[in-house]
Amino acid sequence: MHLTRLDISGNLLRALPALFSHNLSILRLGRNQLLTVPSTLSRATALQELELQHNFITELPSSFEFRRLGKLVLAYNQLRTLPLAVFDCRQLTHFDLSKNYITNVSEAISQLTNLRYLNASSNLLKGLPAGIGQLTLLSELVLDHNRLTSLHSNIGKLELLAKMPLFNNCLEELPDEFCKLTRLDEINLAFNQIGRAHVWTPVTRSSRM
Repeated sequence: MHLTRLDISGNLLRALPALFSHNLSILRLGRNQLLTVPSTLSRATALQELELQHNFITELPSSFEFRRLGKLVLAYNQLRTLPLAVFDCRQLTHFDLSKNYITNVSEAISQLTNLRYLNASSNLLKGLPAGIGQLTLLSELVLDHNRLTSLHSNIGKLELLAKMPLFNNCLEELPDEFCKLTRLDEINLAFNQIGRAHVWTPVTRSSRM
């Protein structure tokens, strides 16, 4: 069977078959009752999009690695950690891990240099790794509803960032490097613990000269 696309979302699946087509490029499994992801899924080496949202997945296999994967959706599951293999999916441009129970993100995220969209909202994050500064193609970084107390200064390296929701966290202040994010068109800091007002003067090209 030369199957390249498979959508079985919105069913009652509790487990997946052990065999997957090597030609499969798009796999949609959202809104099922999956508890695990079989390690044999890694045999789908041509996979470019994988959607696993709205399941009951508690962990991903250590062999979770797809060289061609561009879109990964893990939202609305019960994940507490991510295997390091996830950060070897270096073609990722869209990564949604929102609505889980993740407490920290590995420094290995610095390897995902093709990311344009990263959604880590509604987790249990208290901080971001320094490696976040390597994701220089990011245009949207969604971090609301976490437990962030601070942002790493490397956040200032994300000069293409246009959207970064930060509401419902525990932020007390923002790093000075925040002013380098000149493409941000909206800052939502509602429901944090900021005790002093920040006044940012965007660093434009003319002011650098």
